[in-house]
Amino acid sequence: MPGMVNTLKTALLVSALTSMVGCSTIGDGIDSAGSGMIKVAEAYGQATSKVNIEELAEKKFKLTTHYNEPVASLDSWTMRIEARELCPEGYIYLNRLASKQSAFGVSSVDCVGGSCGYKLEWQIECRKLTEEPFSFFGKT
Repeated sequence: MPGMVNTLKTALLVSALTSMVGCSTIGDGIDSAGSGMIKVAEAYGQATSKVNIEELAEKKFKLTTHYNEPVASLDSWTMRIEARELCPEGYIYLNRLASKQSAFGVSSVDCVGGSCGYKLEWQIECRKLTEEPFSFFGKT
């Protein structure tokens, strides 16, 4: 966690400095720095949200977290961070799903009253995977 705090401090400093460089007035610079800090803080909060981990079998895990926003993807940086900690040599997805008792929210406006909560669940298996070389043209 100390590494995450140092990363947050560095990101806040860089955001504040870069947003103030091209500003025409001090007020605009302060507004830009403030909005940059809010974005960094939101990203930090999202990266530190609670992920529940349940071991299903040897090297198989179920990761679960909750969100209150429309479902945009079954991907999650928070879940990726936890999966990499559980499986440092790599992992594969056995299952990824989003579930909710009622209808999913379609837009952010639908979520104003807090009615967009859903559960994101991954089932993963730890496996030793070779890292693909970087390519500008996607995976080979």
